[in-house]
Amino acid sequence: RVKTMRSLMSMKSGLDQNRPVAPAQPAAALMNDQHFANHEEFEATQNAIASWLDGIEFFSSFDVFTLELLLSIVRKNTYKTNQDILTQGQRAEALHVIYAGQVDVLIDGLAVSRLGSQSILGERSICALGEEIKPCAATIRPVTSVVITYSWPRTSLLELFIRDDRIYERFKKKFDILTVHQASFRNIRMFQNANVDFVEML
Repeated sequence: RVKTMRSLMSMKSGLDQNRPVAPAQPAAALMNDQHFANHEEFEATQNAIASWLDGIEFFSSFDVFTLELLLSIVRKNTYKTNQDILTQGQRAEALHVIYAGQVDVLIDGLAVSRLGSQSILGERSICALGEEIKPCAATIRPVTSVVITYSWPRTSLLELFIRDDRIYERFKKKFDILTVHQASFRNIRMFQNANVDFVEML
């Protein structure tokens, strides 16, 4: 763990936050899809995931300790076109980030938006932990033959939040900031009469 922490700290300090980060192909085979030859290979894979997540606004400002905890429970998922990632009206069972592929955002069966790599899914439902559970506002359905996501299961996040409620507060604060940022779309004339759920998806 010490070695992992040091490597993550070194990686975080050396990254240029303003430089776009493209998915690194060697990081495609990750976590529960791969058997690792040794601990060093596992650490290298974790660092590859951390490097990719660092290019996403939500994750980039997490401290090293929080990032390491999140890496300890991350999962890799593969979806095909007939497998919905989230379902409108149901709670999200995990927080997802799209690694590869594209998905449609459907509200009442109608596609209102399309999302791709580095998009975060299910945060509204997941961050209601300990409060009234919020169902997903939309169905998320793959439109490419394969969609790969990294996810954090609801139960694992709940355990993490119980162990350290400061992490939950960080999650809530970050998503609240993103929500305020997204609300700025309403100041644009073309979005003023748009469906509320559609604007929230933006």
